[in-house]
Amino acid sequence: MTTDFNIFYRYTGSKTTPPCIEGSSWTVFKTPIYFNNEALESFRPVQPLDGRMVYRSFPNDTVSSISDYYCCTQNAGRSFSGVFLISLIGKQLFLFSWLFTFYVLLRD
Repeated sequence: MTTDFNIFYRYTGSKTTPPCIEGSSWTVFKTPIYFNNEALESFRPVQPLDGRMVYRSFPNDTVSSISDYYCCTQNAGRSFSGVFLISLIGKQLFLFSWLFTFYVLLRD
């Protein structure tokens, strides 16, 4: 299975290490990215949303949840350039995250 880096969820949150400063933008891809157990064990557990909004870069597959559907359609009249910019930033953020992860793993 290949990962499409243009299809993702995005939300704001905090850093994962102390002092856990707010203001980070997190990107979660819709299709899995596979990695080994050692890398998996280094992640912290999923945290509560605490009222934060989660956005998608793609239309809802099913309209089973009104809030999910509204999340994707509420800004339908806005310019496409914002979507392109998010896609471009998402790719750069993923590449930086991937390179940084391997740098840390290889350094140890």
